[in-house]
Amino acid sequence: MGDSNNSSPATATSSADRLDSFHPKCNDLKYQYDQCFNVWFTEHYMNGHYNNQECQKVFELYTECVKHGMKEYGIQYEQTSLNLEIPKDKSTFADTKQSK
Repeated sequence: MGDSNNSSPATATSSADRLDSFHPKCNDLKYQYDQCFNVWFTEHYMNGHYNNQECQKVFELYTECVKHGMKEYGIQYEQTSLNLEIPKDKSTFADTKQSK
């Protein structure tokens, strides 16, 4: 009655569970980063710990891989990136005390 080819849903991983990278050569790095991010998000972020330095190195490696892959396709990274930096003279939090 039992089918030995079926895996438990909790332990099975299929290609439908994750998305591939933009560049196929970067898939392994993307999977490593995805796994690191998922652990960080569930075990740290959701518990109020927002520092994600554990995943930074693999993220940088993955980003460089994608940039290289974009060059292979003739796409300039600078043309696609958004400027998400906060100007140095601005603060993400407004000062609640106003001087008079």
